[in-house]
Amino acid sequence: MTDYGNIDVEEFFTGDPVEDWLDLKRREEIAPGTIKGLEQRLWWNADGTALQQFLAKRDVDVLDATVNDLFDYRDHIREVNKDREVKNKLSEISTFYQEMRGFKQTDSNPAAFVLSRTKISAESPDREHHTVEEIGNYLAAIPHPQMQTMGLTYLKYGLRRGAVVNIDLCCVNIDDPRFKTYLAEHDVVMHEKVQRSPDSIYVYGNFSKNDVIAGEKRRAGNKRENEAVLPIDDELKYSLLQFLTVRPHTESPHPLFPQLSPVGGHYERIPPSTVYSYLIDNIAIEYGITERSNSRSDVDIHYFRHFFRTQMKLHYGDHDGHLHDELIKYIRGDKMADKILEIYTHDWDVNVRETYLDNIYKFGLFD
Repeated sequence: MTDYGNIDVEEFFTGDPVEDWLDLKRREEIAPGTIKGLEQRLWWNADGTALQQFLAKRDVDVLDATVNDLFDYRDHIREVNKDREVKNKLSEISTFYQEMRGFKQTDSNPAAFVLSRTKISAESPDREHHTVEEIGNYLAAIPHPQMQTMGLTYLKYGLRRGAVVNIDLCCVNIDDPRFKTYLAEHDVVMHEKVQRSPDSIYVYGNFSKNDVIAGEKRRAGNKRENEAVLPIDDELKYSLLQFLTVRPHTESPHPLFPQLSPVGGHYERIPPSTVYSYLIDNIAIEYGITERSNSRSDVDIHYFRHFFRTQMKLHYGDHDGHLHDELIKYIRGDKMADKILEIYTHDWDVNVRETYLDNIYKFGLFD
């Protein structure tokens, strides 16, 4: 493991490679549910679709499996699993072989080869797939700086509507002297959660509609399970700075995204209904990326959450980066085990910032 110097992780593998690898995952304090899923994909499953079960019938050890073995395994699990689960299993197995290569236990990853030559839709059947380039073109078609920035914020993190509309100006730290001047001019003190984290956004934790947050009775709730500090990449940073040049004056607690028009001479917080009406009912339909109907739209605000999760999963996106499933949950605001949450908050710069910035997709809005 060259990333960590001369350590003895390789020596951990002295018996059955699958059992040893699963033991290592348990020591890494991965959530029990995730461990259970790995066991069912690699070791044993009631429907006989675990890799080791399949290979044992051929008298083939896991690390000796060939590409032909993995092609046959893929065809085997297709008999009892839907396409989405087939891809999930092949992806997890590919991760196993990839890590075993890093641990110098094998020289090949036959699962990755088979996965790369398997045409499987990663999308839900009621959601059409859109590439990063296609969604980037949609964002570029949004003429209003605030709404373009809001759309970009949803898509960079997979956040719910309530999470974004409830962000306050004090929750943002942009590493640019112009932003510090902007806060001073508006008499805003930066939230303590982001003071020591340049280029980041603090997202409030779970609260309900009509709860009072920072002295304001909120008109929309925020369903995310845990508060979080999220890194701002260069593309979102540029968009925020551009938007702030035209952002109207607001009163405390200074919502980051105010209404598009004043009410009684004041700009209050933008409601979720206005966000949906503008980004989906107007721009998305006009651009042709969705249709007006009484059923669930192809592209709506919830689709942005779906897009982020799909694009950032290993082997699922059409760009180079990916994130671990637990980090995806942390960013989106999904439920997480306390131990896993502690991992991402303990060394935030390494576990969240660096990983996110190295892997998040770019829409090319300002190229």
